[in-house]
Parts: sequence; structure tokens; C-alpha cells
Amino acid sequence: FLTSGRWWRFANEQVDDATLRRYLFTRSWSVDGAAVMLNNSLKWRRDNLPVRLEEVQTVFDERKVVLLGQGEGQRPVFALNFLKLLSVDWKEEGAMDRHIRAAVYCSEEMIAAMPEGVDTWIAVVNCCGIRLPPASFLQEFTKVMKENYPERAHKIVMYPVPRIIVALVQTMMVVIPEKTRQKVSFVSSLEGVCEETGLSMDMLPDEMAGTPADFEVLKGATALDIAAGGTVIHRHPVFAGETMRWEFRAIEHTISFRLRFAAGDVVAAAAVA
Repeated sequence: FLTSGRWWRFANEQVDDATLRRYLFTRSWSVDGAAVMLNNSLKWRRDNLPVRLEEVQTVFDERKVVLLGQGEGQRPVFALNFLKLLSVDWKEEGAMDRHIRAAVYCSEEMIAAMPEGVDTWIAVVNCCGIRLPPASFLQEFTKVMKENYPERAHKIVMYPVPRIIVALVQTMMVVIPEKTRQKVSFVSSLEGVCEETGLSMDMLPDEMAGTPADFEVLKGATALDIAAGGTVIHRHPVFAGETMRWEFRAIEHTISFRLRFAAGDVVAAAAVA
């Protein structure tokens, strides 16, 4: 290492203080470990960057990776659509490389747009309609991010994950490093996504408004989690010409549902688990 102000010379490359801290932190402050990791990462950058947009445009057009703008603390926010990623034939030649390079392009765009004092991003994982994650993509994505973008994730928001199955989802995250798992939060509503990310509702991608059964459900739907033996009464205004839908997902329990029309154009629905 050769120092010059806030910049360091390492392997014939200029590296700033913040980058050194990230690599040192991820290697538990081992100078030798951080040096090896940083050297490998700089070589990877020389071999793989820049990524040209035309190489990966189809991934963005298909909404598998989406840039969402600035969120909490002016941090950039992006989303991964697990359902769309599950539709990919990963055995197809070049498929994995194209999608990973799209994620790298997204990462580089976010870093370039970060205002002074910001060096992390927020990730939103759209889990609508899935039972299992795209494991092969997730494993390769995690490897590339861990080795070349350490400590860049400020927060990872997974939606929609009902509270009653959070423990199950956590057991499926074993491929993700422990330090990263600690940054993961689970939300079951679009309002929760906004609260965790700092985005406004109109900044969320349209596909996040859907459900496993119907991806055309409009934003503004309400999600209710009901514990076993519990009762929830929900009131919702309904106007002439409107249509209402209910979707139920039960785990090891049955649900009793009653509907009553009340005065003043209000539907009162009671659900008992």
C-alpha cells in the first residue's frame, strides 16, 4: 500500500479509504486477507468491466432487475424479481453470465449515482408467486457481490413474506453470508416496503402489486396476518361499479370468512383462523 491523502495505491490502482474499510471489515480487519481479496477484485474488475447496456438490456426490459431510484438516506434502491428469474433456463448458454452482468451493470450505475457520504444501497427482493428462490442464480449473484462489492448492501427487503412463515424463509437463506442475513427484513405489505426502503408507493414496480394468483391486482390491497384462534374484522369502502377480491393462504389451519354489507357503502369482512 502507498498512501496519498485519502487515496491509496494498491496493485497499480487507486483505492479510496472507504473501499479499504469495506474490504478490511469483511475480512474481520485482517490486512493480509483484505489485501488478497482486494487484489482479486481489482483483477476481476479489469477483466469484466465495463458492462455495456446493450449486453444486458433484455434483462432490464423483462423486469428481472429493476432500478428504483433513491430511497432512505439518498441510497439507491434496486429490485430483483424472483418469479421472473425462476423462468430462466439457466442451462442455456450465456444465460447466467448475462443475468449476472446485468446485476453488475446495475451495481455500477448505483455506485456512480451515489451522492457524497453514501456508499451503500438497498435491495428489494420481489417474492410474489414463488415457493422457492432461484437458487442457481442466487448462489452466483451472492458470490459475485460478496467478492467484489463487500458491505455495499445497507438493507435487503423481502416482500411479501407473512410473519407466520418468516422462520421458514430464514432457513432457506443458508447460501447467504451471515453478515448479509443480518441486514434482511421481511415485510408483508407494500406499505411495509415503503417504510423499510424510504420509497414512495408510486416508485415501486407495478409487478410488486400482484399476488401469486393474479399479477394484475392493483396497488392499495391490504394484507392481514391472523394467528391461530384469532379474529380480524376489516372494513373497506366500496363504491358503485367497483370489484373486491379476497385471497386466502392458510398454513395448517382452516379459515372461517364472513361478509356483511354495512350502511354507507362499506363492506365489513370478518376472518377467523
